[in-house]
Amino acid sequence: MRSRRAAAKYAKVMVEIAGEAGRIEEVRAELERVTEACRELGYLTAFLTDTKVPDERKHEAVSMLASDLGLSRETGNFLHVLVERRRFGLIEDIRELYGELADRALGYTHVKVRTAAPLDEGELEAIKERFARITGGKPILEVEEDPSLMGGVQVEAGNKVYDYSVAGSIESLRERLVTTKD
Repeated sequence: MRSRRAAAKYAKVMVEIAGEAGRIEEVRAELERVTEACRELGYLTAFLTDTKVPDERKHEAVSMLASDLGLSRETGNFLHVLVERRRFGLIEDIRELYGELADRALGYTHVKVRTAAPLDEGELEAIKERFARITGGKPILEVEEDPSLMGGVQVEAGNKVYDYSVAGSIESLRERLVTTKD
């Protein structure tokens, strides 16, 4: 829990730095490349977090990584700070939290769409437009098929669920019938 909070602080600072430079999306892509390299080279994170490895060698490795991946000065410096403060082990959490904070900073809203059947581009665009008006943000649709809906869609935006499904309509009708009996 404490490490997740630390990761959130580093992610927040990085979003602020990237925002000031007008490079939020570029830094997001760079952090993705760094974490991908760490996954592919399993020893890299272990090397950069090993207390027995001299800091000088760790900084050399970070400089080589930054050069090989074509990272910006901001991202390269950020990685050096993580090594210096012995926080490089948080890089995956930092990347994930950076993405969430970056989305918020750029006005993106994640909208989960559950649908009984596949939607065409026109239907997806209509949902996107409607929820742009509702949320005041730029929707990023996460679409999932769920045949149990029987037809229609359910949309979750923020902490609200908008149910336009056949299953939802049947449940709503059932609840009204049950309450009118009393």
